[in-house]
Amino acid sequence: MKPHYLAACHRDNSELLDSVLEMGMRQGAEVFVAQSRALQGRVDSGPTLNTISCPTLVLCGVEDQLCPPALHEEIARRIPHATLHVIDACGHLSPMEQPDACLLYTSDAADDN
Repeated sequence: MKPHYLAACHRDNSELLDSVLEMGMRQGAEVFVAQSRALQGRVDSGPTLNTISCPTLVLCGVEDQLCPPALHEEIARRIPHATLHVIDACGHLSPMEQPDACLLYTSDAADDN
């Protein structure tokens, strides 16, 4: 499952793959199961997105297979004052795959507000 978190250009990056594995191992199986169950049973917040009144940054990787860009586009469309950035050469783990882009977009968002 690990390689599917990453963009194609990162799937052979052993250092990054090891970091992802280490992160998961550090959390342990119980945490993974608890997180998975929480995601399965969570309430859909879609109907309330239009009530968000603060400027909002929506950020994702162009190759995110778990939460595809189309999902993020819909989220950004439904939030007033949202800004969407889709990061190239990036999958689900944006801060690990493209830390400089994440820093740029979050810094810009903070500076704008």
